Amino acid sequence: MFGRLATLATGLVISTSIHASDAPWYEVEVYLFSHPTTSTEQWPDSVTPIETQGSVDFIAPLIKTDINAASLDQAGCTANDWAFNPSYCQQQISQPSGSHLKHVPVTIAADTEQVASTRLPHVLLAKSQSQFANYIASIEREPAHQSLLHMTWQQPMLPRHSAKAVRIIGGKDFSEQFQMDGRIVSHSVDVQALSEYGALVDDIVPASPKQVWQLDGKINIYLNHYLYIETALNYREAGRKALPLTHNLQTLEDQQFESAHVTDTEFLYATPMIQNRRVRSGEVHYLDHPKLGMIVQIRKMPQPKAEVSGSMSTAQPIEPVPEASNSQPKTTK
Repeated sequence: MFGRLATLATGLVISTSIHASDAPWYEVEVYLFSHPTTSTEQWPDSVTPIETQGSVDFIAPLIKTDINAASLDQAGCTANDWAFNPSYCQQQISQPSGSHLKHVPVTIAADTEQVASTRLPHVLLAKSQSQFANYIASIEREPAHQSLLHMTWQQPMLPRHSAKAVRIIGGKDFSEQFQMDGRIVSHSVDVQALSEYGALVDDIVPASPKQVWQLDGKINIYLNHYLYIETALNYREAGRKALPLTHNLQTLEDQQFESAHVTDTEFLYATPMIQNRRVRSGEVHYLDHPKLGMIVQIRKMPQPKAEVSGSMSTAQPIEPVPEASNSQPKTTK
């Protein structure tokens, strides 16, 4: 009896290992944009942060310029380097001499056409390997529509518990005006007055604030008998809100100033887009939302080889799977 169970358990482990190594690869193209809305839906006043730890991040190299690498005549990390060696790249951009961009480019793409390799979990493709040009042109002709992000990549399709989400960032950085929780940034610290009291200005003036992106979150695409698109995104836009404001200023150990009152003030609202939709490969899907639109297509592709000779920058392109020219996005409710 126990021998049979041990045999079954061993078979399951081997089967799982083989399944993971033989996971089918697909090509994913995503386009996100904001649009005007007449919805009267009330959105939450509080901001719910989205956990993005462990996500594949193609965008980080483009939102922070690696000045150290440039001064040393070194090439910074590419987006695919981030997928393959994120710890090293994070160390590079964590240096204090780096500077952030204030607006994410709409198109996130590799410099040259890419070929997938099983040694990389995800591979960012070049703009020439994308297929949404007509959809994007049509949407950008509509008034008050703002393109936020367009990106194409290839990945293995794994079960939900094994799949890696892709980090999503788009639009402008609000960190100069707003904090992550939506409140306005306080600029009330008088640095000159503090220094006259002998305070350590470097200890009092806060470091550069964490960036607060207009579009922020992740997209997880996985296989569970069917293909699924799981979104966890926050879309931010400025508005007004009645808030209790508390101003705290500590200069010396025995001095503190506090005042609190309620006032109508600027506030950065974060509208969530939390969805999980089953989709078919090859179809162009439109995920609906009162403030956001998302067009996505998951395409079949040739399976990658175990190794790719030479650097990825000189890799040969993967031929895209032909799609019907008259196809229209399928709205997913």
